[in-house]
Amino acid sequence: MTTPPKVPPATPVVVTDRPYTTAYTDGSSTGGWGPGGWGWCVIEGPRAGAEGSGGCGWTTNQREELKAAHEAMLAIPGLLLIVADSQYVINGFTQWLNGWIRKDWAKVSNDDLWRPAAETYLARNGEVRFAWMKGHSGHPGNERADELAGAARLAVPFEEWGPTDPEQRALYLSHKTPNGKYVKPTMEMTR
Repeated sequence: MTTPPKVPPATPVVVTDRPYTTAYTDGSSTGGWGPGGWGWCVIEGPRAGAEGSGGCGWTTNQREELKAAHEAMLAIPGLLLIVADSQYVINGFTQWLNGWIRKDWAKVSNDDLWRPAAETYLARNGEVRFAWMKGHSGHPGNERADELAGAARLAVPFEEWGPTDPEQRALYLSHKTPNGKYVKPTMEMTR
């Protein structure tokens, strides 16, 4: 068994003579499982104005937060500081990742997203750092990422809402969640 690569620690403030691009990331969902969106943006420096977003019909906020960080890593080359309002994302990359790899991803929620995100992160070989920011605190980068994620969530067509698995989709469309609670999916739920 090979020793897993060490994950760089979180760096709340990067002090270096090498320029980092700062990307602000955010995720959005209707709460629990439902339609969601992710967004990232760069608001300063040479890449100012760069941004990305996307949506999904059946997701959670944590999944969208993770997608935002991963998509930023894929889109922005070089040294990158990801500023997220998600402790889940920051702790996942900076504290939990080595253990997940060591335990071969046993009992990891959202491992279908974590595995490729971890692969991208580790391939960047120390180029990516993370910092936490309180969400909805009025910071222009966090607010823009939130806008992008929210707009992507709202852009998901109603026909795409719900799980893709046929049994789960039938359950969803019958307005019952897997735990038996009654929920009637409507467009108004996302506004």
